[in-house]
Amino acid sequence: MALLDDPVTPDGDLVEAANGLVEIGVEFHDRCADVFRAVLAGGSELSPFRDAALALAALGADQLAEAADALAKAAGDCRFSAMHRTKAATGLAKLGPQYRKVAADLVRAMAAEFSPGPHALRIIAEALADLGLRVQAADLLRKALSDPSSTTNNRYWAAQTFAELGSEYRAEAAGVYLGLVEDPRSESFERAGALGRLAELGEPYRDSAVVALRRMLTGQVEHRVIPPSRRGHGRSCGTPARSTRRTPHIGCPDCWNPKR
Repeated sequence: MALLDDPVTPDGDLVEAANGLVEIGVEFHDRCADVFRAVLAGGSELSPFRDAALALAALGADQLAEAADALAKAAGDCRFSAMHRTKAATGLAKLGPQYRKVAADLVRAMAAEFSPGPHALRIIAEALADLGLRVQAADLLRKALSDPSSTTNNRYWAAQTFAELGSEYRAEAAGVYLGLVEDPRSESFERAGALGRLAELGEPYRDSAVVALRRMLTGQVEHRVIPPSRRGHGRSCGTPARSTRRTPHIGCPDCWNPKR
């Protein structure tokens, strides 16, 4: 109780303490509800807004409706960041099936109400995917990737979201990772991350990606990547059959054979 009464207690600690008090007994529910409402009223993006709303909703039907209203308002408020708004919307969906369509409509509206940049588009796409709208999520990711202002970091995270959508989007994710490995503007951690993700995607990327990643990390060789559509030694990738090149193409088993 001392934490709840202390005016300088951070919101995160308030919500955690109130959640613990809720578990002790119903006689503390009203006090805890006031704490959750105070956090929601603060409206700060730095506060555990969604956690407070979900905790309030768990206290009863009346509080559920109150929490849903707070989350819907936050999701629809363009003064907040895309991250804060999508967290509010996906939190709303957690309150029950009756709120899922409302949450989905709110997230879709975020992509249409203004011109979000690549970072915001990816965040919105992730929320759509969480709500089961994978096709629409993929469309937004493609839009983010085609944006001229998209950075290598934007592309890296968009590719990760693509990969998480399902196996049918594996090739698109791999295409973005392959581009990042070849892009001279990529930071070393982005290039290494892309190689690691390619390895996780399995063949035809895994073996050559692992070899290139190991050599990159030990500084032994510059790596190059070609997409599967251009793969093949001599006939497909264009490397002469008798070449002694030391920079293998990822995806070309003849350019680099880890057993050689």
